[in-house]
Amino acid sequence: MTSVENLLADNIVNKAGEKVDWMTITGKGKILGLYYSAHWCPPCRGFTPKLAEWYKGMKAKDAGKNFEMIFVSSDSDQAAFDEYYKEMPWLALKFDKRQEKADLSKKHGVRGIPTLVILNAETGAVITSKGRAKVTSEPDNFPWYPENFTDIFYSGDFVKNDGTVVKASELKGKVKGVYFSAHWCPPCRGFTPSLIKSYNSLKETKEDNKQKKEFEIVFASSDRDEKSFKEYFKDMPWLALPFGDSRKEKLSDFCNVEGIPMLALFDEEDNKITFNGRAAVGGDPECKDFPWLPKPLNELTDDSAGSVNEKACFVYFNDGEEKSMEQARVTIKPIADKEFNKDQDQQDLLFFYTGNDDDDLIDSLKTFTKLNKKENPFVAIVNIPSQEVTEYTGELTTEGLTTFVNDFKAGKLEPRSL
Repeated sequence: MTSVENLLADNIVNKAGEKVDWMTITGKGKILGLYYSAHWCPPCRGFTPKLAEWYKGMKAKDAGKNFEMIFVSSDSDQAAFDEYYKEMPWLALKFDKRQEKADLSKKHGVRGIPTLVILNAETGAVITSKGRAKVTSEPDNFPWYPENFTDIFYSGDFVKNDGTVVKASELKGKVKGVYFSAHWCPPCRGFTPSLIKSYNSLKETKEDNKQKKEFEIVFASSDRDEKSFKEYFKDMPWLALPFGDSRKEKLSDFCNVEGIPMLALFDEEDNKITFNGRAAVGGDPECKDFPWLPKPLNELTDDSAGSVNEKACFVYFNDGEEKSMEQARVTIKPIADKEFNKDQDQQDLLFFYTGNDDDDLIDSLKTFTKLNKKENPFVAIVNIPSQEVTEYTGELTTEGLTTFVNDFKAGKLEPRSL
């Protein structure tokens, strides 16, 4: 995926339609907001006047001197763009830069509008993708840098299900899981017994192997009342945030929780391991890969399927025989290794191979992407967030697939709409 600078640098205009020099809005200490919106969208038209009022007030303050905002339009034509942009006091991405708009939306995982993404203008790193909510709830806390995990997590103590208080300091130096869940949530109730089994297994093996890393889980409840919280928590062998603890919302924000159940994992030094701990644990019931550090290449299973819904994924489809799976691993592992980022949030393309071809998940994915009539083996880049699939037509070699990946990242390929 091309960088924010490459997508925007020569494509920004001001209210007079004049090109804006990228260097005037980027650099050390500067903040950039990308406002994804459209005239046809009622929530956008409702939010834009409020955002404009906040923007003008911010620009009048010292905090706003190093801040600029860019309208990224989802309007259907130039006339609608022009009409809507009249209401906005900030800059805009040129309307005719439709590919750049699409690439920006993919890069920032925009699934609905209005969306306001706040960036470090020097590096392009996302500060928050929840700018819309922040403008409404915390207008004076701009630019809404998230608190770090350590400061949030250790700012209070935890409890056991018998009411015993456990000092937060007792979790320092351990691998930690924060389990976002609720009694009212059927998928949560389905996953919790599996997580309990894995947790107990790790506790038992720790007793047998003193060199093994210690592990603890903290339940962060989304239950609606304390009675439900206690009813659900009574069967959990780990710790919890006290019901109603303010850390729950802060941790949800920090971990980008959009749905439950979700398990966020952190190492002994409080660095993020993964926010997709549910897939890591579910795909490793014997806990052989604990503490589940991200891997460049994974088998596509029910537990890892969530990643396919969130990002573009390179998938090597095969017949599920061990020989075929090994061939897939050997062929694509060098490519996956090169593209790998231990912070999976910063990796734009994830790599998978399929296992059992009779698996319902694989059948459903093939049907949804209209790949169900393809003969194994074959490769495609499935991009469900953007509703696109890009099929590979060359020989299944490391060299050929490397070119395929590079061309995809450079925007040289023509995907098929789903």
